[in-house]
Amino acid sequence: MNQSFFELYQESIAYKDQGMLASAIEKRRQATAMAHNIGWCMLGKANEAILLGTHIGDGIAAYATAMECLENVEAFHTATEEWREATGFSVFDDLFNMITQWSDSYDACIKWNRLKERFSPNADIIKGIELARQQEPEWWRVQLGFAYNCYSRERPEMDAGQYGLGMSILQCILRRGIDDEPGYSLGEDSMEHLLQDYIWIAHSNSNKVLLPKYQQANGQETNPPQKEILIVLRNVLDIWEECAPYIPMQKREIKETYLAAYQFYWLDLAIYNLQDEILPLRKYYPEAMKPCSDCKKEIPVISPVCRHCMNPQKR
Repeated sequence: MNQSFFELYQESIAYKDQGMLASAIEKRRQATAMAHNIGWCMLGKANEAILLGTHIGDGIAAYATAMECLENVEAFHTATEEWREATGFSVFDDLFNMITQWSDSYDACIKWNRLKERFSPNADIIKGIELARQQEPEWWRVQLGFAYNCYSRERPEMDAGQYGLGMSILQCILRRGIDDEPGYSLGEDSMEHLLQDYIWIAHSNSNKVLLPKYQQANGQETNPPQKEILIVLRNVLDIWEECAPYIPMQKREIKETYLAAYQFYWLDLAIYNLQDEILPLRKYYPEAMKPCSDCKKEIPVISPVCRHCMNPQKR
């Protein structure tokens, strides 16, 4: 085994376990750059894809990285066998399980599982995909089922707490819906509902998973550096701004629901001193902002404290 690769991967694991995902992905990319042959380079990319898709919540980047990895599948498989013998981790199977959930169509799912069959035949998987296509022609609805296995916003007892993975699947659906890709005709109601879920699950990932990990390692009163949390929040902010024009905000009940969902983000961004990131809100919903009762500078209406003068706000 390439010792430098392994050491960097171990450092990445340590960062991940502390909720520091920006540092964790940086270490995995350094490990990829240190790989001694093409197979280990692909192994490094697989480890990047898994971190992106299961913890950071960036399913689009995870899918692209996984596809790049599988361009050299034979060398990748050889490296993963060496890796499994040394560490006990089955990266090969893990990546194929993940790439199915990030895929953009039934045909892509079949393609990846045909590729996997060259190394571990399992015709039942492809039969299951074909059966699913007969029962549900719209692939994104099947993806949504994968996401619902990861979390539940309405029923806490059904919430599996796999927020990073659920987030990455929802991101794939929303991003492709915005881009109007084939098989992703979401409609306004579905887009609005999924965006609310996406905001909620990103908030849960940052506050129920990453923040406790960081505070356990670094003290209960400390928060992760901006770069560590922004890697989770940035994609949601981008998609929120792109989705906003598609939602008929003239409907009061939708607007109120939308803003209620977005309040999670206000609080997250305030904690990490990132309130300047709420510019999309000012652009589409100026009524969601108000002047501070003391210094008169602009703040979100739900802010309990002004971030400029630090004075409490009256309700």
